[in-house]
Amino acid sequence: MRSLFGSLHTPSSFNPMSRRPPGRSARGSGFFWWLICLLGGGLQAASIAWPLKDWALPGAVPGQPNGFWQIVSLALLVLALQFATRVGQAVWRGWVFSTVWLAGTFWWLFVSMHTYGGLPSWL
Repeated sequence: MRSLFGSLHTPSSFNPMSRRPPGRSARGSGFFWWLICLLGGGLQAASIAWPLKDWALPGAVPGQPNGFWQIVSLALLVLALQFATRVGQAVWRGWVFSTVWLAGTFWWLFVSMHTYGGLPSWL
């Protein structure tokens, strides 16, 4: 069908039965985005208080927060969420980021409560 502005129907390579938008292969594999979320969560945990005295990222002072690495880690999360094609992918990427972040932030709780407080390790 034609109109004043040209053809109303343009052929497309998108197949709605494939459940994938066009250009999926150019966006990277799921493992790549999993690693990006893993790195972002680790940087988020390290930006709150850098734990290593002998090895430090540029601008990271042991025991002090660093706003630059916090912004970088959140930018990695936003990038990973931006390229999620389905809601489930976005949820999974956010879960990986937050799990790594919380495990990296609160690791000292297990050490203090188990070693010094006598809390059983299975709890």
